Amino acid sequence: MRLISFLFIFLLMFSCKDDQVNPDTTEFKIGEEFELEYKIDEKVLSTATNLALEFTLQSVSDSRCPENANCFWAGNTKVNGEIKSKESDEQIELDFCLGDCFSEGHPEGYTIQDTVDFDLDDKSYMAVLKAVTPFPSLIDTADTKTVLVEILEK
Repeated sequence: MRLISFLFIFLLMFSCKDDQVNPDTTEFKIGEEFELEYKIDEKVLSTATNLALEFTLQSVSDSRCPENANCFWAGNTKVNGEIKSKESDEQIELDFCLGDCFSEGHPEGYTIQDTVDFDLDDKSYMAVLKAVTPFPSLIDTADTKTVLVEILEK
C-alpha cells in the first residue's frame, strides 16, 4: 500500500510540472507601445496578448558597447519573438536588431529601431522594436532586460 501511495504522489508531482514558465502576460492594443521583461538567467518567456494576436518574447541578447567603455565595435542587441494569430493559430517568428546590425543582414547598418512587416489572417501588420533597456554597463550587469515593442496595423 505504501508503494502505491508513493507512486501516486510521485506521478502527481511530475504530472503538474510545466516545462515553460510563463508568469508574465501583458495586454496590448494595436498602435500602442508595450513592455515585456526577459530574465536572462532564467530564460523566462513573456507574452503580450490582445483579441487577435499573441506576441511571445523568446530571447534577448545584448552585445552593445557598455557605457563609459571604449569599444572597437558598437555592438547590437538582438530580440527574437513569435507572433501568433488567435483565430487561425498561424505563427511567424520575428527577429529584431538594434545597434550595429549590418552584419545581421540589415542593409541600413546602424539602426535605432527595427521594424518587421508581417501578414496574419489576411491583415498586414508592422512590429517595431523601440528599445531594449537597461543599456549595458561596466559596473552593473542586469539580469533582466525590458523590451519596448509596438505593433501597428498597416
